[in-house]
Amino acid sequence: MIGGAPVRVKGQDYDLREATQRYCADVAMAIAQYARQLWGGGAALDEVVVTGGGGPVLVDWLRSAFSQLTLLSDAFVANAHGYMRYALYRGQEGA
Repeated sequence: MIGGAPVRVKGQDYDLREATQRYCADVAMAIAQYARQLWGGGAALDEVVVTGGGGPVLVDWLRSAFSQLTLLSDAFVANAHGYMRYALYRGQEGA
């Protein structure tokens, strides 16, 4: 669930929770639809791993599409760590 304080612009508070909820649901469903197209529905996958900064925000909606979904505990930085490990690996490969 997305929450948080209202956004203040020129002294006026704006509550964006409703719009944020709606748009996050739309994004998650678009991701799920694309993933199903790529993986033939996804039912044969043992696990669907969610990473990235948006993972914790979208996980509840995505879980409704993929029961085998796992959110990495370090989802916010998991992609960056993976790229770093890959760069180190490639660096050793060339040495």
